[in-house]
Amino acid sequence: MTHEFPMTTFHRKNDLYLSPYIPEIDYPYEGLPENVHSCGPIILPPIPVSETDPDLDQWLRSGPPAVLINLGTLFNSNVEFARELAKGIKTLLDSNTNVRVLWKLKYTWEVDLEFLAMMKPYLEADRLRIKNWLIPEPSAILETGRIVCSVHHGGANSFYEACRFVNPPPYNFPLNANS
Repeated sequence: MTHEFPMTTFHRKNDLYLSPYIPEIDYPYEGLPENVHSCGPIILPPIPVSETDPDLDQWLRSGPPAVLINLGTLFNSNVEFARELAKGIKTLLDSNTNVRVLWKLKYTWEVDLEFLAMMKPYLEADRLRIKNWLIPEPSAILETGRIVCSVHHGGANSFYEACRFVNPPPYNFPLNANS
């Protein structure tokens, strides 16, 4: 199966584009423009979370490790998706008290009463943080060493960041609250 190259909708033929696309591991694209060059992952050294968001840095360092859920810059959730993912987060947090969740969610969850009913206990206990936007780069959050799982949209940069920064946890806690 092949897909249309995603930049074709706003592509300008006189501009140079560097893309994290890697032909060997990505979907094959038809009609890749000549001025689009694949260069693999673009991972710049991030500014530490302690400098960009001291409150988040303190939260990450002050308790159990966290799961980072970041589905990308362009992803806007709808009500059904947000509620379904909230059910999964609820299951995780109910089954394991030794983990927290940092969720980048572009959705007006504050006015969704069903969503709030599910998430309120975890928000109040500070086991869940929901942000419309992450001030630090995701790689900086991963680099703290406090992320035990990265849930992302599958893009090349997110994948390589997770491979680079999410390591087996050095924590002495059970992965299952029942163990």
